This record gives sequence, C-alpha cells and structure tokens, in this order.
Amino acid sequence: MQPIEALGNFLTQTPEMLSQVHRWGNSPSVPRHERESVLKHTFRAVALTAAMVAIEEEQGDLPQKLDGERLLLAALLHDIGEGRTGDILYAVKQDGRVKHMLNEIEREQAMSLLKDLPLSVRDKYESAYRLESEDSIEGRFFNAVERMGYIYYSIEQYRDRGRKDFIETFQMQHEKILVLEEEFVSLKVLYGEFKEYIEKELELEQKARAFRETTGIGSK
Repeated sequence: MQPIEALGNFLTQTPEMLSQVHRWGNSPSVPRHERESVLKHTFRAVALTAAMVAIEEEQGDLPQKLDGERLLLAALLHDIGEGRTGDILYAVKQDGRVKHMLNEIEREQAMSLLKDLPLSVRDKYESAYRLESEDSIEGRFFNAVERMGYIYYSIEQYRDRGRKDFIETFQMQHEKILVLEEEFVSLKVLYGEFKEYIEKELELEQKARAFRETTGIGSK
C-alpha cells in the first residue's frame, strides 16, 4: 500500500474501529449500551490534555515548557491499539503476571496501524505514542491527565448516577493523584473540585468495610 493511501485509510478506519470498542467492562452497574467507547474516551483525553496544558501555562511553575503538540498527539493515539485488541479489564492490565505482555501486544497492534504511513508522519506518531511510557515530564503529565480522566468519568457514574462500584476507581486513583498533583498544578486545580467529596466517600467505605469484617453483616 502506498503511504498516502495508508494515511487516508488510517484516518477513515481508525475512528470507526475505536467507536466499536467499549470500556469499563469490569463495571457491571453500567449497562452495555451506556459504556464509554474508546473513541469517546479519546475525545475526552484530547480535550482534557489541552485544558491541563493551558492551566499549566497560566498557573504552573514547571522547570521546562511542556511539549503541547506531542502531548495532544499522544492523547489522540494512546489507545489506538485497543481498536485491534478490544478493551481489557483494568485489573487484568495491572496484574504483574501479564501486564508487560499485554502492553507489548497492544503496542505491536498500534505500530501495525502506523507502519505504512509516510515516514515523517509515522515517526511523529510513534514518538507521541511512546510518550505515555516515558519517565519524563511529559510522560508524568500524561499520567496525570489519564488519572484525572478516570475521575471525571467515575464522578459522573458514582455521584450523579448512583453506581457505587465506582468507589473502586477512587480507591485506585486517589493516592496516586495526590503524588502527581505536587508536580502539576493543573491536576491540583481540577482534582481539588472533587477531593473533599472523594476523601469523605473513601472514609465512609473504609468504615463500612471494617463494620462488615467485624460483624459479618452485609458480607456476601
């Protein structure tokens, strides 16, 4: 396939693939028809990245300027491999026994989507795709964006729709966000809107768990 034709195919076919894959399969409270598509998640990630970069530029004090172009492209491309692999449960992806292998498979699928593009385009896209796994200021910033994205979605599900299993997202993300917000003021600003509420809900859940363990009441 010629590179220009490959670019056209990528632009046409990739959004369609991502629209067919849905996330949050590990949350039984979300009906299948309401689950967030990877395409919708990608839009939210791009918009959130742009917003957090803007806040950093206005209020932040980072030692170097963020590479906004690379970050936005990373947000656009970071889940394209899921168009081929489908969504994999978060708990599975974080399991140390398979995490590396799953990441490698997803990366290989993403690279296969980019391999026939014009060389200059492919190099830029691949560089952006690698950003998420880098231990760099942009890599850490993108980590912050991803975690804030989880919070926005989970607040909508937990607080606004009463889907209490999303407390697990708060449990997984809260402490990690507290560390990252020390580096990125944009995360501190955005998470600050929800921090008190989330900490209160986590405290209540901890007390409820202790009660169940002590009394056996409410245990399955």
